[in-house]
Amino acid sequence: MAIPRVSLSPSRPIKSTSGHAVTVPIPGFLRLAFRAASAISPKLGAEFGRQIFFTPPRPRYSPTQREILSRAERHDFTSEGHKVAAYSWGDGPPVLLVHGWGGHAGHLAEFVAPIVAAGHRAVAIDLPAHGASGGRLSSIVHFGTAIIVAAHRFGPLHGVVAHSLGSAGLIRAILGGLAPGRVVLIAAPAQFHDYWGLFRRSLGVSDAVWEHMLASSERRLGVPFTEIHPAVGAPKMTAPALILHGLADPVSPIAEGRELARLWPGARLMELEAGHLSILKDERAIRAATLFLGS
Repeated sequence: MAIPRVSLSPSRPIKSTSGHAVTVPIPGFLRLAFRAASAISPKLGAEFGRQIFFTPPRPRYSPTQREILSRAERHDFTSEGHKVAAYSWGDGPPVLLVHGWGGHAGHLAEFVAPIVAAGHRAVAIDLPAHGASGGRLSSIVHFGTAIIVAAHRFGPLHGVVAHSLGSAGLIRAILGGLAPGRVVLIAAPAQFHDYWGLFRRSLGVSDAVWEHMLASSERRLGVPFTEIHPAVGAPKMTAPALILHGLADPVSPIAEGRELARLWPGARLMELEAGHLSILKDERAIRAATLFLGS
């Protein structure tokens, strides 16, 4: 069945709460190499840029995250030929915890104890090419496939809590047949134009190189980029959804959460005085998610 097209807002500059533009941290030597490759050929530059675009940054763990992960029961499974690391705590109907781009299972560690206390089994995964999972390149499509495999591995999911681009992967998984009982989206984007514009400005990608990058990426992933925006899939969703979004989020501005809530049938939106990552430690967000999953 064809996915309906939804009108999406154009790209706009992303600003932090201090008024400075947000940038993607790309090492200088990679920017220089990319410019050299692009000068030789737009196609060569596009291939180099594609590798940078789909390579997640190395993970960083806080002492608290390491401690909570160390108390988990470890599970490994395979998705698209690569190992996916998974961690579980407690018993009961499973609730899957999904981190965002450049994150790892420990990013949602603060949700584990409340979810287990509510009688659920908390299951967190390192998405492909993230954390302790295998692979070097990743994408929203890889995310969606791994989430579906995790659901088969751990049984029917009572719910899913997903952060940032992990939310986009979850929507891809639902479009692919996943049927979670309840969904909590945290700091989720409605569209990717801003992310793409942010990457292009940070690396210095010309229009010609970007067009080649899009075409190559669509061929490799087997998905038109016009169809991967969360706003395109949201109107097809049927699971009850709670959308938690920070008013001080410089990466995914509050307008993104409001738009997603408008498009997802019956979704509830809760706005918090929090940022893109700080919302994952916000007691109000954790309490709201736990209550929603148990209601």
